[in-house]
Amino acid sequence: MAFIFGLSSQKVRNQSGSVGKARRVRIRSSAVESGSELSEELKQLFQRQKERPIFDHDRFGGAWLAAENELRFFSDEELTKIGNAAQRSSASALRDGVESIVAESREKLLKEFPNITEEGGALYPPFRSEACWRDFWHFTRVASYGCTIDESAFLNKDGLGILEEVYRELSVPLDAMLYGTRQLKVESQRSVNSEEEKAIVGRSFDTVITGLSDFVKSSE
Repeated sequence: MAFIFGLSSQKVRNQSGSVGKARRVRIRSSAVESGSELSEELKQLFQRQKERPIFDHDRFGGAWLAAENELRFFSDEELTKIGNAAQRSSASALRDGVESIVAESREKLLKEFPNITEEGGALYPPFRSEACWRDFWHFTRVASYGCTIDESAFLNKDGLGILEEVYRELSVPLDAMLYGTRQLKVESQRSVNSEEEKAIVGRSFDTVITGLSDFVKSSE
């Protein structure tokens, strides 16, 4: 999974005592945006991310491995060969509705954190917020994989650890990311029809949310 962004547990605000931190975030962000001046540590982290995504694709193989390698949702043909009817319907609903799911979750996040995309905020400049929305898209994609698996343990612990390192290095606001991912769950459950499908989607997102929650706990 090619996550390229990070959020920290402390929102960067343009207030007394926070200007220095905001400047450090902007410097790191500029390096990521331009692709230059990246530390060797960040370069290695990005490479490790490619090799070890948060979804445990090596364990499940088959259609899951193919989709993860291409960073995409399942095709209709692939869905005919995996899961049961409710699982397939849940996964396809997330795939078909991902744009609106992310858009609604984004709007809720911006209402909860009204200054986060303004200068001095943790999702400023704009490419940082755009990277956050892309991560929401990928979290929904990973949750769609989880919908087709009869267990909650479908994430890779090493991959989660690497993602946490990237997020901390890039000062991504973990509280905002966690809030947004919870909204992804709500909006995704609205995209399915039956109570069974809502339960499937809920369990899958709960696994992703738990992974992010552990990032926050370790920072406290």
